[in-house]
Amino acid sequence: MNTFTDLCSHDPDRPGLWRPAIFRDAGGEWYIATDGRALLALRDKPAVAEWGDNPPECLRIVAPALALPTLATSTVADLRRQVGGYTPTECPRCNGRGNHPCTCKCGNSHDRPCGTCDGTGTTRPAPILCCGVPVDRLLLAALLAAAPEGRCELAVAKATPRMLYLRGERWIGVTAEVREPIPEGEIRVEETERDAGKKVTP
Repeated sequence: MNTFTDLCSHDPDRPGLWRPAIFRDAGGEWYIATDGRALLALRDKPAVAEWGDNPPECLRIVAPALALPTLATSTVADLRRQVGGYTPTECPRCNGRGNHPCTCKCGNSHDRPCGTCDGTGTTRPAPILCCGVPVDRLLLAALLAAAPEGRCELAVAKATPRMLYLRGERWIGVTAEVREPIPEGEIRVEETERDAGKKVTP
């Protein structure tokens, strides 16, 4: 099972996201792990050996979750069950390398990330719909694997791209929509009135 730190980035070009960070707001401290595409913020401090610097955009992403109306409710366990597991396979286009040789305008050869696998070297499943938002199934699965057990609310920020928010007792999860390929499957959740407001306290 994934842990909190597994949500951090492994991108060599984003060292500021290699380790979780601590943020403070009016409600106290947030302990945040993110790879720049999915984010988990906890109020209760997890067991982490080393903390990183503060990526400045994190609180800007977390803050809207407190005001968004609840669209649906579920439990972390049921969301995990619906998202399911997935075993990545080697990307057929780059043969697992994650990149392709590319001749740059400067005349030198550089590697460029594979467009099929986004530089991961492995295939990814089709996105899955949640509250009308197509999200990366692997990112959502990783977020849910690290999220605390219990009931959670789902909300959507209509930014560009749209953001799917999960709110539980003393935690918030966020992942952005993906625009391709075409989603396969949809997570079934219990819809609520759009003006129902929050029932849990992140």
